Amino acid sequence: MSNIPLLIFNFVEFNIVILIIEMIIVKYLAERKGWDSSYEKAYVFVSIWSIIYFALLLLVLEIPLYIFDIHMVDINIIDHHIIIANVIILIIDVVLATFLIKIIYKKEFGVSFIFVLFIVIFKNIIIFGLGLLFFPITSFIQSYP
Repeated sequence: MSNIPLLIFNFVEFNIVILIIEMIIVKYLAERKGWDSSYEKAYVFVSIWSIIYFALLLLVLEIPLYIFDIHMVDINIIDHHIIIANVIILIIDVVLATFLIKIIYKKEFGVSFIFVLFIVIFKNIIIFGLGLLFFPITSFIQSYP
């Protein structure tokens, strides 16, 4: 069975829809704080942040599974690895995004950190909601021959 339709759908869902939603959230929160609320700055931040996030996913989550040749049947190892990897990714992601906000919007570290926390909370709520919304579609695509 080919996973190409699922991969295409996931690409559209997470790389396009999430990026657009993140950009709107960043612009809205920057506007509420009285910062420069241009789409250009929001786009630059979200683009660089997404590249860093996907690089972290590869480095922390995918490459160790490949290097240590862990197969999907080793569920206990994968579950522990995924939990640990997600915590590591979240911490590094928040710290790097804070520095990125500090550089792009020229704000203090504390203000940038709070800003990033709001974005991460909104982002995770939206990802959870999109996961619930698109679950029937992804299940259908996976089961379709």
